[in-house]
Amino acid sequence: MADLFLSYAHQDTKRAQMVAKLLEEAGLTVWWDRRMVAGDKIHDVVDEQIEKAKAVIVLWSPFSVKSDWVRGEAQTAHELAKLVPIKIAECKVPINYRGIHTPAVYKSKSELDEFARMLSDKYRTAQASGVTLGPNGATEIKFNVNSSDDFLTQLAAQRLAYKKEYSEFSTDWSPEAWKRTFRLIKKYPVGATWIIVSAIIWF
Repeated sequence: MADLFLSYAHQDTKRAQMVAKLLEEAGLTVWWDRRMVAGDKIHDVVDEQIEKAKAVIVLWSPFSVKSDWVRGEAQTAHELAKLVPIKIAECKVPINYRGIHTPAVYKSKSELDEFARMLSDKYRTAQASGVTLGPNGATEIKFNVNSSDDFLTQLAAQRLAYKKEYSEFSTDWSPEAWKRTFRLIKKYPVGATWIIVSAIIWF
């Protein structure tokens, strides 16, 4: 049984992988749909993993806020008092979740620390309910400096790489330029978020 369940849009797979790595380096076990095996009935497996998890981490982004699947998992987690939402990119959180504190973990170490504090609170709640916890029964989650720096550095590096390549043809509106843009988004899905958010605001 995994400690945590990760809910995210498939376009955010790279960032979900980065969040999972950050959590695993803190000694936690993480379940996300990459762990499914052929033949699994997805609805049954997801329901079971959410029920068993101590917390459900919802990764809000411009993609996930529009995903019925992610919204459904968030609603289930909220009903079970297991919801721990975080922003992995700038976005407008669905209206029924805007009253819930949501750290923007892509911004700074302090936001990551706030995320860890929220997880610690969920673990304490689980312990009070008699749920067996992880290694040594620890209830305080912390991300070490190296893990946090690595997480933030990877995000920043992708943004810089995307902007650098995009700037070479950003004023070109030809069909070929649009094709290059889509290839860049595929190449740097994490770094491309800023242009996606800009497009949503523009249109």
